[in-house]
Amino acid sequence: MTPLCRARPLELQLNTEQTPQALVSPHAPPAQDRDLPGCQAAAQSSPRSTNCSRIADAESELARIDMATAAESAAVANLRELHDQLIAQSRRLTRALVAERLLNDFEFHTCPRCGSGIPERGDDHTCRLCLQTPPQTAAPSSLASEQDRVIEQVSETKQLIERSTKRIEELQAARAGHARLRNDLGAQLDRATSAFVSDQMDRIRATAAEQARLEERLISLEQALSLYERSQKQARRIAELEQEQASLNASIDASRHSNPAVQERLRKLDEAFETILRAFDTPRFEEPAGTYISRKTYLPIVDGRSFSDLGSQGVEVLVNVAHVLAPQLVALRDNSIPFPNILIIDGLSNNVGHEGIDLERLRKMYTTLLSAALQHIDDLQIIVADNDPPPISGVHRALKLSDTDRLVPEATAGQEAPDTETDQSGDSS
Repeated sequence: MTPLCRARPLELQLNTEQTPQALVSPHAPPAQDRDLPGCQAAAQSSPRSTNCSRIADAESELARIDMATAAESAAVANLRELHDQLIAQSRRLTRALVAERLLNDFEFHTCPRCGSGIPERGDDHTCRLCLQTPPQTAAPSSLASEQDRVIEQVSETKQLIERSTKRIEELQAARAGHARLRNDLGAQLDRATSAFVSDQMDRIRATAAEQARLEERLISLEQALSLYERSQKQARRIAELEQEQASLNASIDASRHSNPAVQERLRKLDEAFETILRAFDTPRFEEPAGTYISRKTYLPIVDGRSFSDLGSQGVEVLVNVAHVLAPQLVALRDNSIPFPNILIIDGLSNNVGHEGIDLERLRKMYTTLLSAALQHIDDLQIIVADNDPPPISGVHRALKLSDTDRLVPEATAGQEAPDTETDQSGDSS
């Protein structure tokens, strides 16, 4: 029996007179109890209670038993390895003794290489086959004594292995007893502290839930704060860009007003735009506030209203055609203005109307375009694509397409252009 097994088992001594009120008394626990989980509340409640100290002793004893068991297991493994080595050594000695007894007087009478007979030669101290002195070998008596010593070591090793194995079994039995004791102490400690834990469980659970909710709320607020900071940076950047844009626009406006030539061109552009609108007989507003080209956007202003506020698609067509024709006329009168003298208009009669005063306005629009083209026939080219034929005569119709003939015909070599013909409405084709 080892000292660990001969140690007196720990006994549980609970104070049966303890009450739930005594468990919550504000007394400090011993220093060795404060490190044990689950024991702090009970140790604080009653200084006379030794449950936690007994649990600590039991756990310490279990740790010592585990360490001793591990040491004995390592010793058994080493002894088994030594036993195997001794058995191998004993077998080698046995083979040496047998070889010494059986091969001691063996002599060669025939050459093992060529098979010829070997004559008597040499002396008692030399080999008859190679005529060399044989090496000194151990005497059979020394091999036998070594064999006895190895066998004795094998027996002692077996005894040590059996003793260590028995010690391991004793340690395992002692550990099982201490483990049961530890479980009993833990169960009684749980019963003793159940009242204290149950009283505080709801509060702890509520506090933990509130803490989790607040942590989640904190994460959400941090994310919202990050987004807010990014939006503030973007807003400041937008304000800076808007301020830069306003400064650039102010510089552009200042350069326009400071250049007399530019002002003269814009004045001529306003006059041409007003003249073309009157030629088209464009509907006007009751209280005119000026018709001109905006100095900031270069879009038309008709009687104080912008292009997007005209309110009529037909009026928008008339104003749009006047807006693109006016720069052509101004550029043709001033050779210093580099301007491409080609004008392409699509859907001229769209949204204008084909009856009454709307038809008259459409005719005036075609008349104005034809007059400008004829007046500057060598410098200006006007191409109009429309769904309906021109309502006036004299307009050259270069190509006529329909739903059944949508492709532009290919001109062949040597093909002459057809003579211009006038249809029933007076249009040229």
